[in-house]
Amino acid sequence: MSHSVRDKINLRMDHLQKLMETNRHLDMPNYVTEHIETVTKFWSALSEEDRDYIEGARYAIEHKMHWDVSKKEDDIEYEQITIGPDSGC
Repeated sequence: MSHSVRDKINLRMDHLQKLMETNRHLDMPNYVTEHIETVTKFWSALSEEDRDYIEGARYAIEHKMHWDVSKKEDDIEYEQITIGPDSGC
């Protein structure tokens, strides 16, 4: 059975999600990075959400960060940044 490009992307993104949610990127970073490469070859066909997820996964791998999906956006505190002539930016 032949899978469409979208089917291939979905299968690979589902696998990446499982890898990240079980924090396999911490003990198997090369495997997870190689798996990401099997998805990014479809970059032009990826949704913005898929691209954002991949960028987040890459960041977590690079910085050896624990992947915690239990935090909701409402639970995250954002630092207020002021940009203007007096801010030094």
